[in-house]
Amino acid sequence: MIDKINQLGGLNNEQNKAAKIEKKTKIKKSIYKDVKQPQTASEVKPEKSDTVNISKSARELLKLRAEAERYLKLVQEKPTLNPEEVEELRNKVQNDFYLKDDVIDKIVNKLLSMINPSGKID
Repeated sequence: MIDKINQLGGLNNEQNKAAKIEKKTKIKKSIYKDVKQPQTASEVKPEKSDTVNISKSARELLKLRAEAERYLKLVQEKPTLNPEEVEELRNKVQNDFYLKDDVIDKIVNKLLSMINPSGKID
């Protein structure tokens, strides 16, 4: 079309540029008219959804396994006792060290802090 206009009498430079841009725009529009616009995530709906049902006993086993792995990791991270420390503990048990009131209080407080770290008593 631009060529025909130029043959009939031509356009000035600015009109010629505008006509070329218009022609390119029309070509691009015609090329992309059949292309679907991308959808947003909220517009995309899955055709089918897969589901997995885990039985109550399987969930319980998974919890127990996770807990066992946690304890195993704790045990592996703890340093081992050397023979001298074992002998010291054996002597304390034999001499009733752990039956003293102040030691029992410390042990009970330590156990309570492990159960309830905040220290609050319900």
